[in-house]
Amino acid sequence: LSYITLHILRNFHNSHPRMTLRISDKTPDTLIALAVELWSEGMSDPSVVSDTLVIDSFANKYKVPIEDARDYSCLGCQEIEIPGKSNFGCEDGALSLIKILEFTMNNGANRFDESGYQIGLATGHLYDYKTYEEFEAAYFNQIAFFVKYWAELSNIGAEVRAKNFSKLVKTVTTYDCVAKGKSLDAGGSRYNFGCVETVGFAAAADALYAIKKLVFEDKVLDAKVLDAAMAANFEGYDAVHRMVQNLPKFGNDVAEVDQLASRLLDHFWAECGKYVSFRGGVFLGACSLLQGGIQYGYSTWANADGRVCGEPLGNTIGPVSGRDVNGLTAMLNSVAALDLSRGLGGTTCNVRISKDITQGEEGRAAIVALIKTYNGRHDGTDHNCEC
Repeated sequence: LSYITLHILRNFHNSHPRMTLRISDKTPDTLIALAVELWSEGMSDPSVVSDTLVIDSFANKYKVPIEDARDYSCLGCQEIEIPGKSNFGCEDGALSLIKILEFTMNNGANRFDESGYQIGLATGHLYDYKTYEEFEAAYFNQIAFFVKYWAELSNIGAEVRAKNFSKLVKTVTTYDCVAKGKSLDAGGSRYNFGCVETVGFAAAADALYAIKKLVFEDKVLDAKVLDAAMAANFEGYDAVHRMVQNLPKFGNDVAEVDQLASRLLDHFWAECGKYVSFRGGVFLGACSLLQGGIQYGYSTWANADGRVCGEPLGNTIGPVSGRDVNGLTAMLNSVAALDLSRGLGGTTCNVRISKDITQGEEGRAAIVALIKTYNGRHDGTDHNCEC
């Protein structure tokens, strides 16, 4: 049936409805090869999703019965649902990690607001911290502060939707809604996880590494100078701008950067998981912003990752566009270093492959091997992508 469905997609060559190929270590190479062949003919679908990660995370981390965990599906772009039994919120809202880092270095204030009005915690300025550990702790506290209020605001919005847009048709076709006497948006379905979109993750990781390396470890850049450079949008600070731009970035298989990025994502998604959505389930992480990376970039000031004010942020769990310079396998190794088990709201890693590589059998076989190896990184083993 999977082969037939892919051939139907191939013949129609349409972008909608979206199609997803779920793979595990038991998926035949020939099925993955068919998907790669569709890509070689100009299709962007099917997307590939890891059964290895999703089913295990649902069953073991979130205690979803295995028969329901195995029945998950993707809707819309990449959001994950359990058809006929769930309402995961399909993105209840979003939080920007790079914006929260901006608040952390500016005493809880927005750099766009010259009045200095305090929105977040009064954590001081970058030059007030004596060690990197002290700075990171302040940042993580700031994250916790914003997550709490984000969850409260998100639930107010969910309550409004439940009272005004009750989705009556979908309510009566979703398990448990009628038995509970609740609409879909009010928590009537069997599984009611929330979903928080993760904005600016890679940019924040790059900025943290720059601060850790240049200011606190190597001590080659004074914190007051870096703070002034960021405040000035790097205008008149070309040397400082080059220093932060030329450091290793997330997405290049650099262990120190990847470990820092992993710690940041773990903290953020664990913090989100402390809160329960209006519908009744804990909040899951997600990261698939589409054009949102551009929109959120407009309202984000220059930061230590080397971005200038208004530049786009990354739009997936992968690196900021253009910063992965060590090749595709290095990029995938960085992403595979992250624990994505809490990102079941829908976490995307966009991959671009030269059309030339897809045109020959040898190139397509290498892509199949790459997909299988990357998927295997989530089965508890520790091996690199070397396809």
